[in-house]
Amino acid sequence: MARTTPTYTPIGKYAAGVILSGLLLFSDINYGTFSPIRGLLKSSVIYSKLAAGKLVERAQVSIALFQNNKNLILINDQLRERILKMEASLFLDRQLRAVDNNLVNLSNHLNDLKGGYTAQIFEIADFDLKNYQCCSFHNLYLKKPEEITVNKHSPVASDKAFVGQTLRVDLDIIKVILFSDINHVLPVKSKDLYCNARGTGEPLFISCRMELNNSRYIQLGDIIYTSGLGGIFPKDSPIGVISSIKNIGSSENEILIKLDSNPLDQTFFGIISKQ
Repeated sequence: MARTTPTYTPIGKYAAGVILSGLLLFSDINYGTFSPIRGLLKSSVIYSKLAAGKLVERAQVSIALFQNNKNLILINDQLRERILKMEASLFLDRQLRAVDNNLVNLSNHLNDLKGGYTAQIFEIADFDLKNYQCCSFHNLYLKKPEEITVNKHSPVASDKAFVGQTLRVDLDIIKVILFSDINHVLPVKSKDLYCNARGTGEPLFISCRMELNNSRYIQLGDIIYTSGLGGIFPKDSPIGVISSIKNIGSSENEILIKLDSNPLDQTFFGIISKQ
């Protein structure tokens, strides 16, 4: 049940409280009774402020480091992008220089071959690499501008030597059969000895057969030239060297010839034709 009248507190208690407070105050003023407690409180406050300051300082340092790392990452990305652009530019520049050198060398070689011929330069369109590396049929394809006429069975040269001849022209594509194709036959000579060299179906190699009496006059490393017979290739143009001589019967030797020019290394080819 709630009380309806205030509780009476004797005045003695108030007096005792006042006296006790006075004694405590007097003791603290004269003897510093509560100084350690006040010092502890002040120290706690100061320590709390210092700790809070340290936390704020560390937070600021962390934020600054994070911002610096972010800036460094951004700078690194920018530098990486610039380096990639420079590398790409240098690569393209090297490729352009290589193409220019290829064209210059090819042009010079064609000028040496021309004689009574005209020469035109064509860019490669495709290479039947799968068959070239594994099988017997070796062909490449050149781009033909519309305004240029190309005849079948015209000699095809790289910047080093002849590599084959045109087989047919389909719209803007020229099909070229290479010397190493098993269906190709090339009249060649070494010194005063003549033979018809056939493609072996192996990249960069052709071969021909000679009688033992004739083949004894040749040796490894001898240069092989076009003979001019057959009416397609100019006479006395070097195409390769003898790499092996193998006896295949009682009266014949097989002469293996390694070709000078690797068509895989070329971007442009020249086609020459009689004027």
